[in-house]
Amino acid sequence: GIFYMQSVAVVDYLMRAFGRQNFKQLCGYLRDGKSFEDLAGDLQLLWEGTVEIELKHSRGAAKLLAKDDGLARCVFEILREAVTNSVKHGNATEVLLRLSLNEDLVLEVINNGEMVEDTQGFSGQELLEQLCLTHQLENSDEGVLLTARLALSPEVEQQFEI
Repeated sequence: GIFYMQSVAVVDYLMRAFGRQNFKQLCGYLRDGKSFEDLAGDLQLLWEGTVEIELKHSRGAAKLLAKDDGLARCVFEILREAVTNSVKHGNATEVLLRLSLNEDLVLEVINNGEMVEDTQGFSGQELLEQLCLTHQLENSDEGVLLTARLALSPEVEQQFEI
């Protein structure tokens, strides 16, 4: 409700005020010491009884999110927005969140709801455009699929030998 709207407004304001580059770094300061796993657990608790949320991630993605606070918070914001839209606009009751690490961090959000054709003007659309290299929403054999790719910093690429 109101907390969600305020959160979206704050994220939107921060992206505009600090720009895309600095927002990613700033996101790390908003995490309050919580691990990505804790944030994902908070998301599951928030939607408990409304939608079943399952999180799957590769070992590489988990290690990356544990080390990069900014990226972890940005991923969480995208996932939170995607789950909210799945329920609010698509009437989903099940959402699967998949994270994998290739040359980029790849997020897949799959839900059993209905496809929303016109996403222009959605705050989530702007969030995706600000934080992602690419993003796509489509119907798939598994359900409605959002695929988003986030860039890794050169330091992270070196550390993970990507």
